[in-house]
Amino acid sequence: MDARGAAHARGLVVMLTVGLSVIACTVSVPGSGTGEGLPGWCADGTPATSTMSASARHPDGPRHDDFNGDGYSDVALPVPNTTVEHLKQVPVTELGTGYVAVLYGSASGLRASSKRLIHQNGPGIVGTAERGDGFGTSVTTADLDRDGYADLVVGSGGEDSPVDPRTNNVVFAGALTVVWGGPHGLSGSAALPSRAEPGDGVGWTVVAGDFNGDGAPDLATRIGSHDDLRLLTGPFGRDGTPAGGVHDVRGPRNAGGIRTMAAGDTNGDGITDLAAVSTGDGTVNGLVHWPGSHQGLTSGTLLTRPDGSRVDVAGTVATGDVNGDGYDDIVADDDFQYVDADGGGVAGDGDVDRYGRAHHVPNIKAGAVVYVPGGGSGPDTGHITTYNQDTPGVPGVAEEEETPDGDMMVSDDFGAALSVADIDGDGLADLAVGVPNENDDRGRVVIMRGTAHGPTGEGAQTLGEGTRGVAGAAVSGGRFGAAVRLVDTGNDGRADLLVGAPQQGKGAETRDDVSGAAWQFLSAACGVTTRNALHITPRTLSTPTGHWDWIGADFNS
Repeated sequence: MDARGAAHARGLVVMLTVGLSVIACTVSVPGSGTGEGLPGWCADGTPATSTMSASARHPDGPRHDDFNGDGYSDVALPVPNTTVEHLKQVPVTELGTGYVAVLYGSASGLRASSKRLIHQNGPGIVGTAERGDGFGTSVTTADLDRDGYADLVVGSGGEDSPVDPRTNNVVFAGALTVVWGGPHGLSGSAALPSRAEPGDGVGWTVVAGDFNGDGAPDLATRIGSHDDLRLLTGPFGRDGTPAGGVHDVRGPRNAGGIRTMAAGDTNGDGITDLAAVSTGDGTVNGLVHWPGSHQGLTSGTLLTRPDGSRVDVAGTVATGDVNGDGYDDIVADDDFQYVDADGGGVAGDGDVDRYGRAHHVPNIKAGAVVYVPGGGSGPDTGHITTYNQDTPGVPGVAEEEETPDGDMMVSDDFGAALSVADIDGDGLADLAVGVPNENDDRGRVVIMRGTAHGPTGEGAQTLGEGTRGVAGAAVSGGRFGAAVRLVDTGNDGRADLLVGAPQQGKGAETRDDVSGAAWQFLSAACGVTTRNALHITPRTLSTPTGHWDWIGADFNS
């Protein structure tokens, strides 16, 4: 999330188009279209390396996602839909038990050889792998016990969830587990006292942050069908007990439940705030904001524009300082994914253009990214900007595609996945945008650079499985870009790009027997490169291809 790095040569524009090589990390001077006169390392896509020590690059202390304390960020890939049968420790029928795959960072990025699978039948992990637990429905990282090593927090949204005999529906309780970091990586665990009861849905989404400004990490998870939060206030003991206790914080009553959350300091007071996408009133989703304070998170409110209209969003939210003013900004998507073939919206709001005008999102067609800058008073809803594939410079075209039966038009879903961090080291956070429905659900990712005025389409990059240097076949239905994350795994001051294609596999076209895949693309001063990219598949993780595993559906926050 943090914007770091050195100066970036202004006037250069990163332009990688569909079908061209991202290996070249081609940069063109506006008006020339040649890319000539670049340093050799940038022209051939070789990421620059740093000889600085980890402590010199990060004098503020350990990283929140460094499990083994070697100075490099590590990455967790949750796979909650699968079984752990491949280890012969539960019956094959116990689908949906879940596991989390961990890859450790290094000077050259993630190391496939360092993989570690964590599940509830593994050594030192509390609990028992049971059907429907969904171990890994969400994951986040923080040094909960403040021993200098980041810890892994795993949500199990289906843990201890009975079936309501009146409705025959599962009533989700959920659970949270911490796996402790140490000099040899993750080992040992504890159950976190989340007070989960049927209906709470604890663990479906969880994030870490210092919500009271005391220097110790806290945890927030959604509870219930409203926009309420359950806070576990740190620091944490090795038995998982939070020193500050467990309590709930209310959200707005006219909202319908939290879908995703992101933590960031939107008002620059040094205390973490929280933003979330709410399912709203059943027709239009909203953006909810809980300010942090020395007493912890205060009550959440739906963000509205100066005219009182709500800030419409869809399902994804991320935070980071895109414009470099010292305040974390909020980015969310407004995909308006399904549109009737005659142009009418499923919410009954008329055609897309009229809907866009009415809700202040003129670029909503085929999905849009909503940018809300931070400021001294928090999110500045008076200066919201939206972007889509019709925005100047952004690769692609905003379009809907007709479904096979011809009844609906399905959008590209621009913005279905979002992540914010500094890729090129210019001190401004950049934006990774997933477009998983592009080209018959083959999918793509668009990188938008950060500027003092927010994200820009100028110099945008794009890549997909059809791009030279990207391993894997561009198969219809794979949904490359359904998950993205920017994280500096090489500790060089530039965030690398992680991409997931959860429906990748031999049966992607028929949605049968798909296992999913993920990629890591290293960064250079000119942007993302496919040189030395890591392709993460079941073979990489030493797991068999499974039915609906969905590797790459998410990454840790």
